[in-house]
Amino acid sequence: MKFRRLVILLLFTLAGLGYAFDWPLKNHNILATFGQNMGDRCLQGLLLMGGNQDVFPVAEGEVIFYYENKSQYSSVPRGLGSFVALQHEGDVQSIYGHLKPGSVTSSKTLGTNDILGKTGDSGATPGESLYISFINIEENEILNPIKHLIPFFIDTKTPVVEDILIKTDNTFTTLGNKQTFKPGETNLYVSAYDLREDIDRVWKLCPYKISVARNGQEIYSFTFDAFSENSGRLALSRSNLAFGNIFADEWIFRLGDIELYKGRNHIQVFVQDFSGHLASKETFINAE
Repeated sequence: MKFRRLVILLLFTLAGLGYAFDWPLKNHNILATFGQNMGDRCLQGLLLMGGNQDVFPVAEGEVIFYYENKSQYSSVPRGLGSFVALQHEGDVQSIYGHLKPGSVTSSKTLGTNDILGKTGDSGATPGESLYISFINIEENEILNPIKHLIPFFIDTKTPVVEDILIKTDNTFTTLGNKQTFKPGETNLYVSAYDLREDIDRVWKLCPYKISVARNGQEIYSFTFDAFSENSGRLALSRSNLAFGNIFADEWIFRLGDIELYKGRNHIQVFVQDFSGHLASKETFINAE
C-alpha cells in the first residue's frame, strides 16, 4: 500500500499536478462537483455524502482557523456552518465545512489519522455532508479537489449532452439539422451534465471539460481545474470565465459567440468527465 501511494505521488509530480491528498472520509460518495451551479455562484470544492462519519485531514497540517456554527464572527462564510481550515506543506490550505457542531477539534496540529470533526448539517447543506476545498496560497487559486485526491475517483458513467441551443428573445431554441440562419455571430449553448456514480437514478453533476468545434476545428473550451480572482471576481483560472459567463441556466452552459460561415456549418459539442469519459452531440447549421 505504501509503495502504491509512493508511485501515485510520483505520477502526480511528473504530471505537474503537484499535490496528492487522502480522502477526508472513509466513504466518499460525491453529491456535487467543483464548478457546479449553486444558484448564484459556482461550487468551489466538493460536496461529499456524510452519514455521520469521522472527518480526517487530507494530509498532516496545522489548524489555522476553526469556526463553530452561530459563533459571533461577522466575516466568516456562514454557508459552511462549522468548519476547520488546515495549512499544509506546499502553501496549500484545506477547508472542511458543514461539520457537526461541537465535534470540531481543538488540536493545533493534526495527522492523517486524527479526527478533526464529524460530518454534519450545519450551514447551507441538504443534509449530513462534508464540504472540502483546497486553496493554493502561492498561486492564489482554489483547486479542484478531485484532481488531487487519491485513490483516484472511479467514475464509469459517461456524461450526458442533451441539446445544443441558441437563445433569441430570452428563449432557448434547440438546434436541428434543417434550420437556416443568417451568416454571422450567434450565441451558442449546451444542455449537459455528468452523472453521479453510486445511484441508478439521474443525479446531475458538473462535468470537467466542455469544448465546441466548428467544421472539425476546436474553437472554444473551458475546464473546471481551478478558480482565481481576476479584476475583483472569481473566474476559471485558464479561461477567465466567471459564473455569469459559464451558466445561462442551472444545467445550460454558455459556449460563447460562434461565427456561422455562409453555407453548411458542422457544429460539435464535447463534454468530458474527470475520468476521461467523453460524450458529444453534433448539428449542421445552414447559413444563407
